[in-house]
Amino acid sequence: MKRLIQILTQKWFISAIGITALIILIWFGGPYLGIGDSRPLGSPFNRLLALLAVIVVWGLNNFRLRFKATQANSEMIDNLISAPPAPSETAPDVSAEEVALLRERFEEALKHLKHTSLQGRLFGKQYLYELPWYIIIGPPGCGKTTLLENSGLEFPLDEYKVDKKISGVGGTRNCDWWFTNEAVLLDTAGRYTTQDSNAEADSGAWLGFLELLQKQRPRRPLNGIIVAISAEDILTKTQQERDLHAHTIRQRIQEVYTHLGIRVPIYFLLTKLDLVAGFMEFYDDLGKEQRAQVWGITFPQDTPQQPADVLQLFSGEFDALVKSLNSRQLWRMYQERDLARRSLINGFPQQIAGIKPLLEDFLQKIFSPSRYEQRPLLRGVYFTSGTQQGSPIDRVMGSLAGSLGLNLQALPSYQGQSRNYFITRIFKDILFKESEMAGSNVRYEKQRLWLERAAYAGTIGITLVMILIWSASFTRSELKINKLENKIENYNKAKNNLQPQPRIDEIINTLQAAKDISRIYETEQDTSGWQMGMGSYQNYKLGNAAENAYHRTQQQLLLPYIKQSLEYKMRDTSQEPEELRRLLSVYLMLGNPETLDARTFRPWVTSSWQQQLADQPNKQARLTAHLDELLKTELTPQTLDQRLMDRTQRIVCQIPLTRQIYARLKQQADADIRVYNLARLSKQMDKQVGRQIKKILTSSTESATGADTSASMPAGPISAGSISSDTEIPGFYTYDGYHTVLNKEGERTTKLTIAENRTICEQNREELERADPERLLRDVRARYFDDYVDQWNNFLATIELNKIRNINGAVNTLNVLSARESPLEAFVRAIAEQTILQRAQLKGLLDRFDLGKKLTEPNNPVEQAFLPLHKLLQSEDDQPSDLQDLHQQLQDLYAYITDISEASDQTTAAFEAAVARMTQNNKDAIRKLRSSARRLPSPLARIVESAATQSWGAVLGSARAYINTVWRSSVLREYQTSLENRYPVYKKGRQQTALVDFGRFFGASGSIDNFINTYLTAFVDTRRWRQRSVDGRSLGLSAEAMLQIQRAARIRKMYFQDGGQLPAVRFRLKPIYLDAGVKRFFLELNGQQLSYQHGPQRTTKLEWPGIDDNNRVRLIFERFGAGRFSIVKDGPWAWFKLLDSSTIGRTRSADQIQVTFSTAGLKARYQIQASSITNPFTNRELAKFRCPKRL
Repeated sequence: MKRLIQILTQKWFISAIGITALIILIWFGGPYLGIGDSRPLGSPFNRLLALLAVIVVWGLNNFRLRFKATQANSEMIDNLISAPPAPSETAPDVSAEEVALLRERFEEALKHLKHTSLQGRLFGKQYLYELPWYIIIGPPGCGKTTLLENSGLEFPLDEYKVDKKISGVGGTRNCDWWFTNEAVLLDTAGRYTTQDSNAEADSGAWLGFLELLQKQRPRRPLNGIIVAISAEDILTKTQQERDLHAHTIRQRIQEVYTHLGIRVPIYFLLTKLDLVAGFMEFYDDLGKEQRAQVWGITFPQDTPQQPADVLQLFSGEFDALVKSLNSRQLWRMYQERDLARRSLINGFPQQIAGIKPLLEDFLQKIFSPSRYEQRPLLRGVYFTSGTQQGSPIDRVMGSLAGSLGLNLQALPSYQGQSRNYFITRIFKDILFKESEMAGSNVRYEKQRLWLERAAYAGTIGITLVMILIWSASFTRSELKINKLENKIENYNKAKNNLQPQPRIDEIINTLQAAKDISRIYETEQDTSGWQMGMGSYQNYKLGNAAENAYHRTQQQLLLPYIKQSLEYKMRDTSQEPEELRRLLSVYLMLGNPETLDARTFRPWVTSSWQQQLADQPNKQARLTAHLDELLKTELTPQTLDQRLMDRTQRIVCQIPLTRQIYARLKQQADADIRVYNLARLSKQMDKQVGRQIKKILTSSTESATGADTSASMPAGPISAGSISSDTEIPGFYTYDGYHTVLNKEGERTTKLTIAENRTICEQNREELERADPERLLRDVRARYFDDYVDQWNNFLATIELNKIRNINGAVNTLNVLSARESPLEAFVRAIAEQTILQRAQLKGLLDRFDLGKKLTEPNNPVEQAFLPLHKLLQSEDDQPSDLQDLHQQLQDLYAYITDISEASDQTTAAFEAAVARMTQNNKDAIRKLRSSARRLPSPLARIVESAATQSWGAVLGSARAYINTVWRSSVLREYQTSLENRYPVYKKGRQQTALVDFGRFFGASGSIDNFINTYLTAFVDTRRWRQRSVDGRSLGLSAEAMLQIQRAARIRKMYFQDGGQLPAVRFRLKPIYLDAGVKRFFLELNGQQLSYQHGPQRTTKLEWPGIDDNNRVRLIFERFGAGRFSIVKDGPWAWFKLLDSSTIGRTRSADQIQVTFSTAGLKARYQIQASSITNPFTNRELAKFRCPKRL
């Protein structure tokens, strides 16, 4: 069964099945294959030829593959022999000699293998490079070579009497190559693993060895790694020595993975198990077949999705092995009669169990996963014995003797015939069967994968294309015809719904239905015939018929509709004569299509639709598309309304010839020349300069009307989408319009207009006969120049500088304006290119290396009107031009603003600069630039003036930000801490402001007073309380802030009459009235007392806060007889609290009030005489004061 499976999976067998299927398909299916009307495989002879061709191709391909394999095998062997690679780039030069020695060792063997059949494939040979390759690594003397010698494998070199290995036995110093019929085994030198004899040479030779493998087998250099370690090393080496072995083996594995770019399975073999005491005695009864079996642990195969944690499985699997030994122990002891041997058999399972912790630790050191390394693929751990040499190691008795302090007698060496244990099937049943488990070189596989994908895609693509071509003859034709029938049905419905006088919607629907029919085939009119000519595809017949039907519908519907629209407008008596002339011109074209001028006809029609369908752009677009298609065909002459033409002609003949000529020229220019706007102006400049201009200039239609735009928001940066139609100049009034239309077409249009008028205007024939074309053209030019100047003046009046919002914005704008490639100069040049209409004059002026030339006298009114702008570009007597002077001043202003911007504290620097400008009258950069701007023509004057003014505004804005920062950190913070929500600023406040805090805030040299003197004096006139301004700009304090600061100043005058930092208010009290029932009225104010008993009305001087610090005010009413009534107010503001609770009456004098104190129905009225008209008792400034959060 196994052999049958091998046969069925061979490539040649699978390909043979495929060829057989193809032969059957050709023989039986060939007669049904047709290409058009042809049946190429209809006759048996043709089918036989086809079968013969298929078989020949298959045979040649098999021969090619076999030849290629033979060549590849031969080439690999030749390369190994004659062209060994240079030492690895990572290897030192000292190892180059040894790397060469490796190749010499197997040169003789490879020559024999070049033509040797390695059996392993049915009906053919398996080549050397196709065999699986394995390397064996391990420390010196671990039994690697012995393992291979006793593996029981077949070595083809035996027939040539060549040693099966290319090296000696035991502790080999060079790499041994073992060639078997099933695999190539590479026994590496033990020092390659440990690299302890000469680390530099060993490492270089090892890496050179890996490089050799990678070069000769790029796809899969190795199929597996065999790690061999002897039981002697595990049992007798110290922990440090074992760890060193584990580290070096792990490093060699990672070097294999890294240098070869693959992840191969690893098989761990514990050799020389015969050195474990009792091994030979325990297994002495095994026959040859039993010794060939595998003894060890094979781990589950892991996958990238579920990697197996084999090290966790080891402990349980090892215990299972020990358990199997225990189950065999009694039987072996029963068989053995020798007591010494029976004792060794009895202890053998325990000896094996004692190896577990050492072996488990060793495996952990080698195979434990690490995030920095590729995880090794450990497939199994196996135990072997090749030749029985050396004294067995009794670890159990040795440990016991050591604990008792006894000397352990060494066990005798094995004296019998050597036999191998548990080796043969490891290779045949495990390693070789898993040869395909090894990964492949990722880069090589990617290349191979892409090549295979390309081959598959190409094959599939060709097959699909052939299938599509063969099926298109019927399928596509049927689909197209079905689609055509549906479209024709839609067209008939739309046509049947047409009114006698069709509406525009009906016309559009019918035209679109006809267009949809023609679209079915129009995209394939240019398709090569071979694509669709293999069947009944009716492209040309139906496609041409559909296209003709569409054109007939256009002629029947669209042309009459256009004619009716023209007639409707021509009948409109409100039409201007010039518009009627244009309508008549277009109308006459419909009667004689040979004279139709598409440049005149199409703009009028589309413009008419834009007016008629202003809110329906989709319909406009569809009609325009149909019109464009119509103009590509030969039009059918339309029958014109002669009476309408005669009436229109009479009106048109009244239009002056000059107006007609001018209108026709403008109409032609509008059709041929694009409008001019700032987007086009910027494109005239250097690309970089043009981009910079877009950043700083805007177009505002308000500027054109003369409105003040200094405080308005800019319209936005210059771009095609942000410029409104009001800021566009018709193409007629550009340099191109002047030369390509007026100059070039002016004379012809004049003569043509005269000729047309002579034809249609019989009543003006005599006048037209006398018409002078030159005089008419001069009149047209005169009007043209006037309009040209007006258009450009209006256009330039809309251009202004973008709004500068802060210091950084000013830096950016001035950086552009003062750039080395001056954008203002480029801006003026661009204007000059459109307003200097003589080419020679323009070239002389705009030559950057000929600026010294003077302008000649203007040749026309346009050049005269814009002469001031043109002169900016010229210089005289080696003196700089005005633009060059302006550029220097812009650089000065840029430096001035940049110094402020780059200061350590930008707002502080701006504040200091603003104070200097407000208090000094120096000629700084801003003043100089504003002065120069007044001498410049528009729009440059407006742009430069705006740059200076807005830069100054940015400085003031930054200064205001600095002042606000100081205000919030000092004045506002103190107000919120000491006064806010406290009496007397807040009348309903429960807490009273301490007098010291009140004085510190409002008093002389207090917080507000100091702030005004330090930060605001330069910006505010404190006598009239107005903001100072320079160059039309002030600090921009809010009206509320100004009001509150002014209130604070008045509060200082009211409450700090001594000019100190503590409040002091002096006043006089005079009794006016006392109830008759009151015997005596008594008032005490912070240590000051007065009393009144219906006697003379004397005035008493008092002051607040008083002479004591008891902060109390007390009123006492003493009645005749018994009874006293009092009012008591506490706190520093007790006196004002008392006044708030009393009745205040005003007098005619501003410094006097009357206050009525009352309690329990008793009253006393006093007159309070303030020391000044700034009376704190009547003024409500303190209650109205609120400290603003920002100025």
